[in-house]
Amino acid sequence: MTTHALGIVIDKTRYRVPDGDFVWEVDVYHGDLAGLVVAEVELPDEKATPRLPDWLGCEVTGDRRYINQALAETGAIPEENG
Repeated sequence: MTTHALGIVIDKTRYRVPDGDFVWEVDVYHGDLAGLVVAEVELPDEKATPRLPDWLGCEVTGDRRYINQALAETGAIPEENG
């Protein structure tokens, strides 16, 4: 039996960017999502405070529009809020 995912296939390149004691994972999207770049850093614990690089944009932590499932289903870059 063949199953198919809903939405578009997400095409992205992931870069690992070391910064001090932390490593940022930067996803650069292609295709329908070209222009979207998302960066995240894994923290060893909730007290960790990485330096926020100058190249970071707006905070999207907790914004479900940016999870892969939502991106695949909408096939579009989320619109900015206000």
